[in-house]
Amino acid sequence: MSDRQPWDQASDEPSLWFRHFERYRLLGANRNVLAAYNSLRDEKGKHHVTRPPQTWYNAHKAWDWEKRATAWDAHCLKLAAERIESERVDALTQGFAVKAERIQALNDLAETLLAEVGDEERRWLRDVKSIGAGDNAERVETERFNAPLVHEFRGLLDDIAAEVGGRVSKTDITSGGEKIKGYVVTSVTPDQWDEEDDE
Repeated sequence: MSDRQPWDQASDEPSLWFRHFERYRLLGANRNVLAAYNSLRDEKGKHHVTRPPQTWYNAHKAWDWEKRATAWDAHCLKLAAERIESERVDALTQGFAVKAERIQALNDLAETLLAEVGDEERRWLRDVKSIGAGDNAERVETERFNAPLVHEFRGLLDDIAAEVGGRVSKTDITSGGEKIKGYVVTSVTPDQWDEEDDE
């Protein structure tokens, strides 16, 4: 079985004409015999012509340049499609595109933030304020809760839950897909019950 491709040199094709075919083939989708001939003239520093010698057209027909070049184009398109598909598969199966990788990264970051949340010096931040102005100004040290840190940690937990399907949002189908207004009642006096009932 031969590995010979249609764009390879034919057994009866002289090397000179094969080189001319190669020039023609590599011109791409807008190729034609005149363009191939004029590209050869460009190399030799000669002016373009409006019609190449008949021998070029004869070679084009005899060794089926058009069919072979079209086979080359199809081969290139196939290789490009395979490469695009390979790159797409690589992108979807590596790094943070892989669910387990995302979850591991979120876990690692959550562990780091958990340590910071557990550290009282990170959870409560010292702050210095000035009360008053001029000679009467007084420096006051305060502590404030590091809410952004805790917020980030909770956000990471939500991200992890979303990745593993731990936060399922439900829609009540009896309400037409709209959220239902709900009340949490701990204790109600008879007067409050009547007021709620009126509403």
